[in-house]
Amino acid sequence: MTTREAFKKLISARAVHNQLGISSAAVRHYRADIKKKEWPSTDLMSELLAKAGYKVKQEKLWEKE
Repeated sequence: MTTREAFKKLISARAVHNQLGISSAAVRHYRADIKKKEWPSTDLMSELLAKAGYKVKQEKLWEKE
């Protein structure tokens, strides 16, 4: 799954703020932003996913054409 898909799944869980060590207001803010198609930075999403035990299965590969 993509970073966005994983993050959306993560923050949709109940009481996830306890697991992540952030406020419940922050989680509500992320949920509202996603509904508006506004996403947190990739770095922030990656950091929170890692705190929740998610691991990167495949790194992004960049190539100049």
